Amino acid sequence: MSALALRGGAPVRTRPFASWPVHDTREETSLLEVLHSGHWNRWEGERVQDFESRFAAYLEISHALAVSSGTAALECAVHAAGVGPGDEVILPAYGYTMPACAVLRVGGVPVFADVDAETFN
Repeated sequence: MSALALRGGAPVRTRPFASWPVHDTREETSLLEVLHSGHWNRWEGERVQDFESRFAAYLEISHALAVSSGTAALECAVHAAGVGPGDEVILPAYGYTMPACAVLRVGGVPVFADVDAETFN
């Protein structure tokens, strides 16, 4: 096996990553159209519903839901799984807090399971 780059081996990537976010005039034009329309949310405009429909068609699924964050997506997933008040959901004790928050937001009860100290599984 070759040496890691930090130990003198050849780096896997030799060019810098592109700056983020990656965009061009299409995104700028769309953003300005929404800004000037005054319809910035899903119930006043059609952009969100159009995106959801097109994204669902692309994935060949019945429905797609655009949300504001990964945290909101977790909450939607927990709710869609049928978790409700008093339902216990087993979560790893070592991890990010938002899965437990998503369970709490729908009224569930997070139950933390032990994890292996060496693998964190």
